[in-house]
Amino acid sequence: MKKKFLCPHCGGLLSDQNGVHLNVVNGRIDQKGKIILSKELGNYEVKKSPLLGWQNGDQLTVSCIHKKCVLNLVNDSKKAAVVLQEDGKTSRIVFSTVIGDHLTYKIEKDAHVTHYGKANPNEGKDLWSQFTW
Repeated sequence: MKKKFLCPHCGGLLSDQNGVHLNVVNGRIDQKGKIILSKELGNYEVKKSPLLGWQNGDQLTVSCIHKKCVLNLVNDSKKAAVVLQEDGKTSRIVFSTVIGDHLTYKIEKDAHVTHYGKANPNEGKDLWSQFTW
């Protein structure tokens, strides 16, 4: 079961054997860096650039490592989205961009939503309509 995480804008591959690679900016201290997220949904371990500082509650702007496409949602900048291709299916993964908020949604084309962490199951259904399938 191979998982590929892609940029929803340019289609660039964001993942490798180490995780999901993203560029971030911490707006509170105007600092840029790179993070690697786990490919396991619900695992909130993050590897980050050594000099990238943050604290709980900081909000990140998240972008693609290829063309710098902003991945934060237009209607809710506290969340970002990437595409997941797995077992021949494509879904959207929506995750919090606020440090310390452990919430993730896996949104499938048929509107089936799986939530992880502190995610609100009802909110995931509302997110489905934001994506072009």
